[in-house]
Amino acid sequence: LPTRLSVSTLIRLKSDPEELALNIRRPMPSHTAKVARQGTEFHTWIERHFETSVLFDDEIFDSPELDIDEGYESATLKKLKADWLASEWAARQPISVEEGFEIVIEGILFRGRIDAVYRIDENRYEVVDWKTGSKKLGESAAIQLAMYRLAWAKIAGVDVSRVSACFHYVPTGEDDRRSDLLSEAQLVVLLEKH
Repeated sequence: LPTRLSVSTLIRLKSDPEELALNIRRPMPSHTAKVARQGTEFHTWIERHFETSVLFDDEIFDSPELDIDEGYESATLKKLKADWLASEWAARQPISVEEGFEIVIEGILFRGRIDAVYRIDENRYEVVDWKTGSKKLGESAAIQLAMYRLAWAKIAGVDVSRVSACFHYVPTGEDDRRSDLLSEAQLVVLLEKH
């Protein structure tokens, strides 16, 4: 494995290691999907909603075609905004939005960005990843939550058991909290197998 990976690469390592190996050996350009554009538009709106500036990282598409025209708003984005504003999350104030992180596991640097972090009480937190699709993600995607939870625990200086994590599916208003998120030791085992 390379010495630098994104969290999304770790998900691909779990779900399809052979395909990932081929992509690492011979990278091919990828086309920015409409779904990715809609997700980026929504995340940009959330950042603006909470009046937070953002520095883009390796996982965000850096393309002029993704610039959001202030005067243009797709019907999809309008619906996502309305759905999110109707959720419990809209009434809550996060302590962090688009929190960038770097974490080293088994000599590999992982970089990512946590969509939002909420304080549950004095010593407990919840990291939330906004999903603009309604289809529930499989087991491999939970690696993303495990990494975000671990990263926030390190940032906040708390034990990982004090950090919960969930996907929030914006179109359906559903929260998906995984109870069996991988620990740091289990993430190490995943990396050692490859």
